[in-house]
Amino acid sequence: MWIRMEIMVHNYVAEKARTGDHVPRNHHDLPMDFMQSLPGRVRSTTREPIDDEAVDRDISREEYEAAGRKAESAPDTLDEAAPTKERGVLQCQSSV
Repeated sequence: MWIRMEIMVHNYVAEKARTGDHVPRNHHDLPMDFMQSLPGRVRSTTREPIDDEAVDRDISREEYEAAGRKAESAPDTLDEAAPTKERGVLQCQSSV
């Protein structure tokens, strides 16, 4: 499954480059933009960028849909994690 996620990230960046869409440049907006596209990516076939082979042919339609439902909450989870991450960064900086 990790290989599939890595390919989805690669395809996200490649699509942005190909279409000329804006690529967020900060550490919050970039993952958020990707996460907002995740439900559609999870529900569709992920193809290897070199030979266009489907990397997820062993996943059932039900598994696609279940993963898509989980992916819909990913942006909210990322937003919830941001303050915790920021507190951790501040704690690390203050202990240096």
